[in-house]
Amino acid sequence: MFDFLKSIVKVNRKIKDIEAKLYPMADCAYVGQGEIEFEAREDGCANIEMELERTNVPVGTVVEVVCGNVYLGEIHIVSHHNKNRVAFAPGETLPQLEAGQTVEMIIDGKPCFTGIFYND
Repeated sequence: MFDFLKSIVKVNRKIKDIEAKLYPMADCAYVGQGEIEFEAREDGCANIEMELERTNVPVGTVVEVVCGNVYLGEIHIVSHHNKNRVAFAPGETLPQLEAGQTVEMIIDGKPCFTGIFYND
C-alpha cells in the first residue's frame, strides 16, 4: 500500500513552479496588481493561473497575457478581482517559461502590466 502511495506522490511532484507579480507600467492608465503562476508536474500536466485584482480596468475588457512572443492566455474582466486558469494535459506542448523572463498583460494592444518570473 505504501509503495502505491509513494508512486502517486512521485507522479504528481512539481518539476517547475515559477510565478511573477505584475504591476502597472509607468504610462498605463490602469491600477491593480497581477499575478501569474506556472506549475508543471512530473506526470506531464501543467497549469498557468492568471490573476488581476484591485483594478480599474473596465468590466468587459479582455486582458491578454504574454511572455515574449508566447501567448499564455487571457483574463476577462468581470469585477475588481479576476482570475483564469489554463490547464495542459500530458502530451500537450507547454510554453517554455523560465525564471528571469518578463511577462506582460496587454490591453487593447498595449502592454499595461509587467513583471518577471521567479522561482516559487
